[in-house]
Amino acid sequence: PTESPNLERIAALEPDLILANPWQEDVYDRLSRIAPTVGVPLSYSDYEQELRDVAALVGRGGEAERLIQAHRE
Repeated sequence: PTESPNLERIAALEPDLILANPWQEDVYDRLSRIAPTVGVPLSYSDYEQELRDVAALVGRGGEAERLIQAHRE
C-alpha cells in the first residue's frame, strides 16, 4: 500500500501548484482543494523525460535541459 501524504503539512506550505500521482484519486481530490493539482505519472524508468515533462509544466524547460546535460557530463 502507498502511504498517503500529510495533507496538513502540504497545506501549511501554501503551494501554488501540486504535482501528484494521478492514480490515487482520493488523495488527488483532496490535494486539489489545497491548490491547483496536476497529475504527473512518474515511472522513474525515464527520469530525463519525466524531468522534461515536469519542467515544461512550470515553464522551465531550458533549465531541465541544462540539468540533464550537467548530469551526463
